[in-house]
Amino acid sequence: MNFPKDEAPQILYPIAVDFLSMVRSSAAIDSSLFAPLSATVTWEGDAGNNTRRGSDAKDIMYGRGGDDSLYGEGGDDILYGGEGQDFLSGGQGADILYGGLHNDVYYADEDDGIFEYEGGGVDTVYARTNITVGAHIEVIRAFDSSKDISLSVTLDHVASNMLIGDSGNNRLSGGYGDDHLIGQLGDDTYIIHDAGDIIVERAGEGNDKLIAYVSYTLDAGVDVETLEIAAYSHDVTLTGNELKNTLRGNAYDNTLLGGGGDDTLEGKGANDTLDGGSGTNTAVYSGASTDYIVTKNANGTFTIADKRHEKDGTDLLKNIKFVKFSDKTVDLQPPPPDPKPDPVEPGPVTPGPGGTPGTPAPVEPTPSQSGQVLTGTRTKNTLTGGAGNDKINGGYGNDILTGGTGQDVFVFDARLGTSKTDRKVNFDTITDFSVADDTIWLDNKVFKKLGKGSEASPVQLNSKYFKVGKAKDKNDYILYDKKTGVLSYDADGSGSKYTPLEFAKLAKNLSLSAADFCVV
Repeated sequence: MNFPKDEAPQILYPIAVDFLSMVRSSAAIDSSLFAPLSATVTWEGDAGNNTRRGSDAKDIMYGRGGDDSLYGEGGDDILYGGEGQDFLSGGQGADILYGGLHNDVYYADEDDGIFEYEGGGVDTVYARTNITVGAHIEVIRAFDSSKDISLSVTLDHVASNMLIGDSGNNRLSGGYGDDHLIGQLGDDTYIIHDAGDIIVERAGEGNDKLIAYVSYTLDAGVDVETLEIAAYSHDVTLTGNELKNTLRGNAYDNTLLGGGGDDTLEGKGANDTLDGGSGTNTAVYSGASTDYIVTKNANGTFTIADKRHEKDGTDLLKNIKFVKFSDKTVDLQPPPPDPKPDPVEPGPVTPGPGGTPGTPAPVEPTPSQSGQVLTGTRTKNTLTGGAGNDKINGGYGNDILTGGTGQDVFVFDARLGTSKTDRKVNFDTITDFSVADDTIWLDNKVFKKLGKGSEASPVQLNSKYFKVGKAKDKNDYILYDKKTGVLSYDADGSGSKYTPLEFAKLAKNLSLSAADFCVV
């Protein structure tokens, strides 16, 4: 089958297939393309709309004219759609699929090769596995929600594509064109190579992440929780939207802009600018508070310099209220002290408890402003903090814990139950946990897999040890279920040997991370 030189087909997805060979002699396909690896069945259609199913052998099918539907089934098949709007499905094996000049549909996997013409209609690939396509394919869709499918476009392709996920956890990478990336349900990851990429992600469609290789601004209303700068990208500006975002840099100088919402910003290394924008924003650092020099500048900004060599660098902070270190959280903008109250004239005297006239009326105490230490017993307790920075430990039992205002610490140091008794014997409810303000301390005598730490020197939880959703890796020890708000401890990090033990309940859909936990 020959093609004029100016209409030679474009390889869209390079694969390792031993029998594929193309030469440029008059843009023809070399005959070695058809060299049989096993029994070969050849079929040729006509000008009508043909439907043909292959066999387990190597099938070579020519649709010719019409809107054809060709199914390779088993074997390493070669399917030619020809003219018309064709449907090509290679089935099992390493298949080669040729569309044509109209709107073609391919069902393919990572072992298949797809060939398409420039200007050959609006073509769609339905991917059953991870797949990367090149030029002249306009739409790529994930097609198996039981798998976490990655959809990618080759980086030498600068046209615009549409990548559409399914209900699985998809990875969408559009290349250098202005692409539309639609994750749908699941915990999706968006790879951004072009500032013109458009993400479509609605609230309630999973815990999603964006990884940017270039400066990028998240559009209003797009519900992506975490924005990160790719590991080796320099001088990138990453901007959130009006929602609550977590923004993370890398080891180079970058700028993180929170936009609206209560955002969390983490520069991670080098000399960064962290600007939270509006809202109550938090900057996160890896070390203890004693590792840094915090300076308030004349214009109201702050400079935070890491005294450790090549750690977090020196950052400029704007519109940041809280700084979360591994050992504590500091308020950079504390409220002014309350003015002294005006003198109060003595009021009328009333009978006291004993009925004796002249005894002043009792006065209710006010909550502590400096913080309280509240510790429960082995029964069911209800512990409520005040306006200060409280430390609350329910102990053993099913307790209800409320921090109140301030930067509160909730301590878990009592033994847990079993998978059958966890909610019955030791399961606490934190009614008002604030990601921006509060911290959970986990005692390593109970949570034995979490590493070192003490109450005198708390250590921030390793980010590898925390997972939103179910455990997938062997070190996913602390689990947060966004749908129920339940915290669990998985002793083997994967759920394969030990059933996760539920030990606390927080609000649903919090933007919780490892930075909210310390090991003591």
